[in-house]
Amino acid sequence: MKIIQVLTIVFLLSLSMLCFVWQPDDAIEPWTKFSMDFKGPPCSELSSPNPFTDYRMDVVFTNPSGKTYRVPGYFAANGNAGETSDSIGNVWRVNFTPDEPGKWTYVVSFVKGRMIAAELSGGESAGYFDGSRGRFSVKRSKKTDTRDLSSQGKLVYRESHYLQFQGSEKYFLKSGTNSPEVLLEYAEFDNTPSDRTYTEHAEDWKTGDLTWKNGKGKGIVGAINYLSDIGVNSYYFLTMNAYGDGKKAWPWIHADSIVRYDCSKLDQWDMLFQYMNEKGIVIDLVLTETENEVYFEEREFGTAQGFAKSRKVYFREMVARYGYLPAITWNIGEENGWHKDLPFQTANTERQRKEYLDYFRKLTYYNDHLTIHNGPSWDQHIFEPLYGHKSFTGPAFQWDFGKNIYREISALRSRSASVNHKWVVFFDEPYIGTKIADVDEWRTKNVWPAFMAGGAGVALYMGGGKDVKEQNFRPYEMHFQTMVVARRFFEDHVPLNEMTPDSLFCQEAHTLRKDNEFFLLYFPQYNDQKVVLPKGDYFIEWFDPKLGGHLLKGKKISGGKPLSIKTENITLNRDWVVLISYADSPD
Repeated sequence: MKIIQVLTIVFLLSLSMLCFVWQPDDAIEPWTKFSMDFKGPPCSELSSPNPFTDYRMDVVFTNPSGKTYRVPGYFAANGNAGETSDSIGNVWRVNFTPDEPGKWTYVVSFVKGRMIAAELSGGESAGYFDGSRGRFSVKRSKKTDTRDLSSQGKLVYRESHYLQFQGSEKYFLKSGTNSPEVLLEYAEFDNTPSDRTYTEHAEDWKTGDLTWKNGKGKGIVGAINYLSDIGVNSYYFLTMNAYGDGKKAWPWIHADSIVRYDCSKLDQWDMLFQYMNEKGIVIDLVLTETENEVYFEEREFGTAQGFAKSRKVYFREMVARYGYLPAITWNIGEENGWHKDLPFQTANTERQRKEYLDYFRKLTYYNDHLTIHNGPSWDQHIFEPLYGHKSFTGPAFQWDFGKNIYREISALRSRSASVNHKWVVFFDEPYIGTKIADVDEWRTKNVWPAFMAGGAGVALYMGGGKDVKEQNFRPYEMHFQTMVVARRFFEDHVPLNEMTPDSLFCQEAHTLRKDNEFFLLYFPQYNDQKVVLPKGDYFIEWFDPKLGGHLLKGKKISGGKPLSIKTENITLNRDWVVLISYADSPD
């Protein structure tokens, strides 16, 4: 446990009235991390007043168009804790990613008061840099590495069934992993009591890649390299599993010290998260799990009811430290609503979930995707009260492997559209059970049905407890590649945001369509199928979902009557994708 070093604090007191703002020599680019440091009251992770609860730092940024962003700041110890492991200092930091080039301004608020960090307003001036203001410049982006997600802009929700990058305006489809969910139980993060090293992936680390503290991190960084290289573009994992399945990941100095944050560990997480975005991997942060669903409330109130201030501080710390990341989504909790008569496992209520969502939404300064995961895998009752709730932008959906996936996801999507608040539906846990399915089952019963239902993507769940045990991704490469083939097909050939699921068009296929102009059919088992198209002439093409590759050209066909869409170029009795696009304007 880290100890207050009195002599250091005394020395820092002599400097405490100084204030400094860090800015690069050259103007930064849009969507690039911009940090400002201020010298404030000397503190430690254990000091009183508590720097994590009894001070609140916010910076209001104003862009060249006049739009403002209120961004939370945080206590950063000595400003370099990830490398030094220091727990004391007088550095207070704000992280931000500006959204447009030109001249920016900012104004800083720094207030104090008992548990003031849990409040969104109020507090007494803490002096030091409170009221500081200044300017900085943002130049036009020159980034050319499109895998680096900061080149795409901030990933946001825009009243669509797909998340979108603000810069490139590309829609995001997930081909990700949610196993192991204990990614952060890594032995080379400070104060993490784990033997997890990702040794099998150390060889995937290359000279010049991320490390910290003189060479730590090669195993986990190598794992990220491996996933990135095979096309995985999202990772779903927990930031807090105290008393949960893994039990060894938390942001504090100890699992029970819920208002004392570990500055060095959180800095090291930040290094990894930045690296993941640079490698094209979206970060799906899951903030709690069902085993600690009411952890904060029971610890603070002795009951499962209410909204603990410690939970509010937790939300603030996560947004303050990581909300700047170009590609991050936030999950209030895994398997919410699953009641068990065990400590911390009372299910959250509808009221609590809405309060958590609304509070979190007020902390985010861009329109980040904000979700909740359901549980168990046959129960989605928690979503019903959330239709139309503006803070919630779509479910992290768990369902039994292969069980009416097309029907369930398309129903979630269409119901949300009917109340004028479209959901982004991620299939985040295809629950497999004790062992992972073979690749053909994975493709035909989960991956393609999810995409064809208008889902925004799929994450691989490993099953059999491997979601908390596995350290090697190589055995699942074919499963990952199956998702990547599907995702890239949609990215290259399908006008995503213009398509709608149509379960009635063809009984033998899952169908997405764009009015009468474009039909996409996935046949889990193709034989000699017939369809009825609207009147007009159409081109037909085929795609092999198992092997990928180029589209196979078919013949020109005319609608208005039942017609066969068979071709001699494909193997029968297995899955195929058919693309039908109009050649002339349909009648």
